[in-house]
Amino acid sequence: MLAMLVPGFAQASTAAHAISAPAGAALFWGAALLAAGTTVAWVLGRPSAQARWPRIGFGLALLAVMVVLALQLAADLG
Repeated sequence: MLAMLVPGFAQASTAAHAISAPAGAALFWGAALLAAGTTVAWVLGRPSAQARWPRIGFGLALLAVMVVLALQLAADLG
């Protein structure tokens, strides 16, 4: 995966990297999940402080999306 994103990654020796390829991929996907969650939260915005149920629903929906993405990540990494 990283070799596709960074062409020099496949050519460099593993000793040149502080982390292994699977760990790097896990960090990459973790960062992607955080970025996706932050982007969704920013695009949708927060309802007013008086509206309690929309905030709870938004939080649960965002949690569900992140859980599904995390499960897909676990399946991809094996």
